[in-house]
Amino acid sequence: MGPGSDTALRHVERALADSERRLSAVVDLAPLVLFACDAAGTITLLRGAGLQALRVDAGTLIGTNVFALLDDSGRHDVSTLLERALQGEETHGVMRFGDTVFEGSFRPQRASSGAIAGVIAVYHDVTLAHRSQEQVRHMAYHDPLTGLPNRARLEERLAEGLARGRRTGRALALLYIDLDEFKLVNDSLGHAAGDELLCEVAQRLDATTRACDLLARHGGDEFMLLVEDLEPDDEHAVEAVAANVLAALAPPFTVDGAEFQVGASIGVSVWPRHGREPAELLQHADAALYQAKAQGRGVHAIYDPRTGSSRGRLTLTARLRRALEQDEFELHYQPIYGLAGGEQLAMEALVRWRDPERGLVLPGDFIGVAEGSGLIDDLGTWVLEEACRQMRAWIDAGLEPYVSVNVAPRQLRDAWFARRVAHTLDRFGLEPNRLMIEVTESAAMLEPQRTDPLLREVGELGVRLGIDDFGTGHSSLARLQALPFEALKIDRSFLRGVPEGRNETRMLSAVLALAGALGMSVVAEGIETDAQRAFLAGAGCQYGQGFLLGRPVPAGEIAATMRR
Repeated sequence: MGPGSDTALRHVERALADSERRLSAVVDLAPLVLFACDAAGTITLLRGAGLQALRVDAGTLIGTNVFALLDDSGRHDVSTLLERALQGEETHGVMRFGDTVFEGSFRPQRASSGAIAGVIAVYHDVTLAHRSQEQVRHMAYHDPLTGLPNRARLEERLAEGLARGRRTGRALALLYIDLDEFKLVNDSLGHAAGDELLCEVAQRLDATTRACDLLARHGGDEFMLLVEDLEPDDEHAVEAVAANVLAALAPPFTVDGAEFQVGASIGVSVWPRHGREPAELLQHADAALYQAKAQGRGVHAIYDPRTGSSRGRLTLTARLRRALEQDEFELHYQPIYGLAGGEQLAMEALVRWRDPERGLVLPGDFIGVAEGSGLIDDLGTWVLEEACRQMRAWIDAGLEPYVSVNVAPRQLRDAWFARRVAHTLDRFGLEPNRLMIEVTESAAMLEPQRTDPLLREVGELGVRLGIDDFGTGHSSLARLQALPFEALKIDRSFLRGVPEGRNETRMLSAVLALAGALGMSVVAEGIETDAQRAFLAGAGCQYGQGFLLGRPVPAGEIAATMRR
């Protein structure tokens, strides 16, 4: 071999050395661990930047038995994978070392004879990718605001709980928790304050739960509590859980410097008594929630199929929501006459539901469900806007309408109610005094610190205020005098026995005298006979409405009576 051959060989050797150094540098910088051991488990290779996360000195471990190291550290999971590889099986796994996660394979190496000579492993640091996956999973199964599990996780755990219950014979309960006063915080202080309140509520509720239970945010101001491992038919244990939840929410919350009392209503369903499948338990807990609200809120109710079908109630709620979306509601108008001259002076707007399945549905069949489900807010807004739209149409047609609109008690909790009324009047270009807002006596007397300023704000707009169903609540004369009510509507129950009954006529005369002393005009509802009309007119009642004078009719028909 000549000098040229020696030179070429040296070039090849240098190139191989350079390549080995570059490969070694890449291995030492890459976020991985290269490992090799012989058939006895003696470490022959240990390199890679991933070793930094393990805080090990590779130089001191070469020649050490890997199984002894793993036994000392308690990593029997890694020992199992390595033992299987030394038996000829390629193994793959994910390994955690503190906060660091590695993923890779142990591959058996064979001698020329075919015997296992050792194992080579390459493990990559996948910590960032693993954290991303965990974050995605957490987002899929947790509420971003409160950090609680969401409905998807609840349904998953509910299915798992039912499977455990079938194996163990233990019962479980599902509590549907609905906050009673949350909308007030949202409307008066804004959504940021509402979010803060929800987080505080979540913390209080979470503090009442056991480690084996699951508290989830169902959506909005609704929470679900899944309670497992209960004695079958132990209703007292379930009631104790519900009572603890209500007690946890009893102390006032302080949000944005303001103090709020936020209670809850709770509906409870129990497996297996109230359903065998998750969907049944969810439906029956929802139905029980309606039953709790029907009792006055701030209470819990265990599902009772005798009080109504959950499926039917849920269906009605869904159908009402659809009715709002598809414009199935309409207003009928009942005339209000002057009893002395017999002229039509105003009319009351009354909502009806044109149900494609049932035809015309009266409010008594759906208002209660609308109030219980919260749909009354949207329905009340629609009624106000539709009445004002119709007034505008009548005015453009040369008529002079005055319309009264009923307001649900829940609407009086809306701190922005007066502004909504003002915006609606401006939108349709209406004089405020053409509109009367009717508030039931019980709603007007409820929570004076909240309703009094709101009613005064409405009165300052120039909108007239009236007390509806007077005589059915418990009025304070001082408050009646202080609030800007212009009209008092006597409940129809006062007209029963008039004019024949002496006590009835005396009572009615006393109410008329009270209204006169307060400077309020009086509208008598439910006039059905000429004798009633004559007595009322003679006793000084200015206005009346009822089937004798005119039934509620669509807008087109009431317009004809206005023209006459």
